Amino acid sequence: RSFGMQGFALVTLGRLVPVKGLVEAARALADREEVEWWIAGDGPERTLLDRIARNSRARIRLIGEVGGARKEALLRAADAFLRPSRVLASGRTEGAPTASTEAMARGVPVIASHVGGIPELVRHEKSGLLFDPEDPRALVSAVERLRCDRDLRAALGEGARDDARRLTWERIAPTLEGWLSPAT
Repeated sequence: RSFGMQGFALVTLGRLVPVKGLVEAARALADREEVEWWIAGDGPERTLLDRIARNSRARIRLIGEVGGARKEALLRAADAFLRPSRVLASGRTEGAPTASTEAMARGVPVIASHVGGIPELVRHEKSGLLFDPEDPRALVSAVERLRCDRDLRAALGEGARDDARRLTWERIAPTLEGWLSPAT
């Protein structure tokens, strides 16, 4: 309520840069008046995203950078976390986005592109929904599935929380130590 969210709400955290695929996602979702998408972050695509948001039937809100309690509240209020990353012409893509893991740790299902390291974090139909970044209809379809299916959101949210638990330092540190220790 502190953000003014009404109904199903998507959230994205991150820099507003081309590799994040936000401009393409905003264009794909622009005609979806039932979509509410909160984008937290700043960067060079802010002006273009503002223009798309103003001319959109979807309720796209750019709220700038958030941190601390405000970031926590935003993630807890989200129905789904959207990470529509893409592969740039140079071949650059996402690694393993920290914000996606933060959302998962709070039980928020993730809708994300099947690129880079994202499929290592988000398991399709287990902790979120993955889509082809070259297919805007696939993004819209994934959003609609979660918007319309509360039970699926709950199941994927639980799967997201479970998957995030395997990424804690307590679980990762022994593996890292093993890699870094000299062979005996």
